[in-house]
Amino acid sequence: TGTVFRDKKTVSLFQGVENVRYAPDVVFNLQTEQIKTVPEKVPYAVITPIDLDFKDVSRDPKLAERKDFYLDSIIKVATQLVDDGFSLKFMVFGEEQNDRGISEVLLNKLAQMRPCANLEIIETENIQKKLEILKNSSRLISTRYHSMILGWLFQVPQLVYIYSDKMLHVIDDLYPTQSYCDIRAESLKNVDNGLFCKMGDVQLASIIKRAGLQFSYLDKFLEVKPVSTQ
Repeated sequence: TGTVFRDKKTVSLFQGVENVRYAPDVVFNLQTEQIKTVPEKVPYAVITPIDLDFKDVSRDPKLAERKDFYLDSIIKVATQLVDDGFSLKFMVFGEEQNDRGISEVLLNKLAQMRPCANLEIIETENIQKKLEILKNSSRLISTRYHSMILGWLFQVPQLVYIYSDKMLHVIDDLYPTQSYCDIRAESLKNVDNGLFCKMGDVQLASIIKRAGLQFSYLDKFLEVKPVSTQ
């Protein structure tokens, strides 16, 4: 009876179709107060990398040509974080897409450059634990889409690495001033106010409210009253 997309670009492809609507990603409805806040004695940054050599239908095969740029760029930023006193945690989002393997590559490179650095790979199926680590981080380097969304939700200062139009469209829709590196163009964007930036309270509250409509058609089908946009 209807479809709700999470980016305005896709909705624009269905102009004139009344039962096609827009709402931000449903992850914005996560109850953050249920996730523990545990400040670490040593501040840490989380990195959610991807392996550009991995092939699937959702990725441009030319991304593999940008692998060296991508790794070198993350190493450069990560080295600065280490020098600034941060520990680093590489978080595996997709084992089947070799997140673990590329995390090991990055960790080994950094360990050689900064032997005293505190580095670890977070690989757990405990989603609650992952959310706690993300929420309590001091910096976030995201290449994973939902890492970006969670970074905004937890208001962690973040730098995003873009490898698809999907991420770019969502940034344009929700947080156009987000600093990011477009892997495809090998360029940094929106870094005038710093390499890491976080979403403000007012902007986030508005997004959370609108995200409640992501399943509005399903709510109607199940006779559940949807969240109001008023």
